[in-house]
Amino acid sequence: MTLILCGPPFSGKSTIAQHIATKWQYPLIDTDDLIEKRIGMSISDLYLQVGEEEFRKIEQDIIDSLSPSNRAVLALGGGITSPTLDGFGPFFYLRVPVEVLWQRLEHSERRPAYLGLQSPFETFSERIAKRLPAYEELADYVIDGNRSIGEIVEEIGELYGL
Repeated sequence: MTLILCGPPFSGKSTIAQHIATKWQYPLIDTDDLIEKRIGMSISDLYLQVGEEEFRKIEQDIIDSLSPSNRAVLALGGGITSPTLDGFGPFFYLRVPVEVLWQRLEHSERRPAYLGLQSPFETFSERIAKRLPAYEELADYVIDGNRSIGEIVEEIGELYGL
């Protein structure tokens, strides 16, 4: 079964997925990477070029192209809140306070395309708040993502039976 990581942007999905894949020698699937490879541009550039609705269609096409694996770790994009991945495996929601997400965003070279110059923290916070119920609903397990990478990886490994 596929171990699936979901949560908001900057919750650590890609980083945690990479560590899990390395530690347990699982194939790594990251939907953001798949989109960038297929389209040939960054997530932010694509989002700005086509808009949110078309971006979400492309994202869903990527998800629809996946097939269940006996052993893989899948990191979903932060905007994916209702994927059709029934039968793939358990969802691990990385819960991180919005203030911590914002701090991580500020220290990152990547910046969500939807953030404008006017009230970016408020825009970000509102967007995250709207998605939280969907992450909770998807989750088979809720993981405190505001800890060290090692602690998170170990907890997921224990819950997943690795």
